[in-house]
Amino acid sequence: MLDFYKKTSVFHTLHDADQTSAPTQPTPSDRWHLHSDIASPAHCLQVSYDGTALLSGHENGKIQCWSPATRGFSNQIADLILPITNLLMLPPTGFPNPQTPCLKLHNVVKPRYESSFTAGNGSSNNGTSTIPINYTLTAQFLSTLPLPAPAGISDLDTALTHPSFPTSMLEEGIAELASHNQFPSTNTTEPSALDTLRTQNADLKAQLDDALRRQRDAIGEVLKLDRERARREEEESVKKARKKRRRIRRMEVEERRRKVVMGEV
Repeated sequence: MLDFYKKTSVFHTLHDADQTSAPTQPTPSDRWHLHSDIASPAHCLQVSYDGTALLSGHENGKIQCWSPATRGFSNQIADLILPITNLLMLPPTGFPNPQTPCLKLHNVVKPRYESSFTAGNGSSNNGTSTIPINYTLTAQFLSTLPLPAPAGISDLDTALTHPSFPTSMLEEGIAELASHNQFPSTNTTEPSALDTLRTQNADLKAQLDDALRRQRDAIGEVLKLDRERARREEEESVKKARKKRRRIRRMEVEERRRKVVMGEV
């Protein structure tokens, strides 16, 4: 595990002719420290898809997990019996509408990343770094690029995107026109969509008229009950007034008799 971005000269270690035969030795601060229980050599390495973990397969059948952030051992994933000679990350699942790749990269040529472009080495970048952008790649289209098509597209919309209409569609259209010209009234016995809508509209109108009639009847009953209640209330008020007047007359007659008896008159 070597850090090739740790520069010891002006040029990159891989491109420096003076250091082509010299082995690259990382500094103690850049080395990944091994766990005390790991005493078996590693046969294979694999990086997770998100780049947050590095897996190593060892001779004793153990799969260890390393943290690139801390540059050290994280935990043990599995302990198998046989040596681990290959590690393969399965593709992530759960994404909606997975698509097969239609592009294949045959070759990618990266530019030379010299140490003079790196910040913090006393160069004239003033604390900034510049990454070369002149990458060269060779790609191949594996299939025809699909055209964006909305859901539920009809055959006619599909035919409109092609240079010409399909022969089957043209023949079907010509045959349908010929049948209409020869037998214009063949489908008169079958109800059309317009006749069906008219029938439905008539049924709905009849139901609406019935509902309005019931509403008018209900309103009439309510008004009739209101008038009857008002009449009864008026009769009750008249009866109470008559009773009150009779009671007052009786009281006046009794008062006259008392005065006659008492000699007040």
